[in-house]
Amino acid sequence: MSLQDDAAAIKATLSVIFNEQGDRELSRLLDDARAEVEYVDHDNWNGGIDIYVLLLWITPQRFAGIEDDVASLEKRIGAKLGRLNLDRGNEQLSGVRISVDRVSSSTAVRLPFASPTDEARIWRAGSLRLFVSHVSRIKISAAKLKAALELFGIDAFVAHDDIEPTREWALEIEFALRSMHALCALVTSDFHSSMWCDQEVGVALGRSVPVLPVRFGADPYGLMGKLQAIPRADSAEAMAERIFSVLMKTESCRSYVMEGLVSCIENAHTYATSKHVISRIVQFKKHLSADQVRRMLVAARDNSQVREAINVPTQIESIAKAAGMAIPKEEFVDEIRF
Repeated sequence: MSLQDDAAAIKATLSVIFNEQGDRELSRLLDDARAEVEYVDHDNWNGGIDIYVLLLWITPQRFAGIEDDVASLEKRIGAKLGRLNLDRGNEQLSGVRISVDRVSSSTAVRLPFASPTDEARIWRAGSLRLFVSHVSRIKISAAKLKAALELFGIDAFVAHDDIEPTREWALEIEFALRSMHALCALVTSDFHSSMWCDQEVGVALGRSVPVLPVRFGADPYGLMGKLQAIPRADSAEAMAERIFSVLMKTESCRSYVMEGLVSCIENAHTYATSKHVISRIVQFKKHLSADQVRRMLVAARDNSQVREAINVPTQIESIAKAAGMAIPKEEFVDEIRF
């Protein structure tokens, strides 16, 4: 079990210890608090360590009574926490933070924070993170869409394909929902009857994450119904093209997609991939950063699947010249490959 899964048990243990030692004030504070373990930092030392704090949410009424002593209370609880030796492998619990809980309902749910280790497991580095919400009945279509989106610099999370058998599936979904950049809802006639789909869309709307509803046999409804729906296409490739176009018009997503496209060029394994990706990059070249152009120049020099793909090096060179950047000394090779 990870530290994030164990917040309630850690809080209860501390409460018992303080109570047995006669510190009723801290024991009652812990009993009344709602606990979370929150990711705060990553240390590359010794293979990489994710650093967390124990976050104690208390009511405004209780906070009003201890406001002047919060720092002292955090220090006292943190000192006791340090003696429990709760660190686990690459996870370290470093302290305590007391915060005011602005949620009045005791049934409110907060998603766990995804650490860099979690994100690296769930998402492909350097791509836009798109959570694909769908019913299990169309999991094959969702998987095909995921594969098609890769050529557009988009990493799609499809629960049935992306969750490792050894992982707690609900927690992995929560991590993906917490760390996604956008959500695509494949709205089928039975989407609303799913135990999860409505909630996934609700999380995205609550986080103000862009939601892209796709008419997959039914129209979007509820709050999602206010959004412009994307018509279903005849193939996964055509559907990926439509989703890509919408994301490129979405300001909060555009830079992630561009980074994903540049990454695709750098890691291209076929001439076809290079040609497909460069056509999209040329279309939106004004959104490239100087560093991204430089990386494409390096790819055109060092990656044979880019260097030898017809017209790809010359298009990269043209983008670089327009940006006033120097071209690498090594000559581009622009051979026709079949």
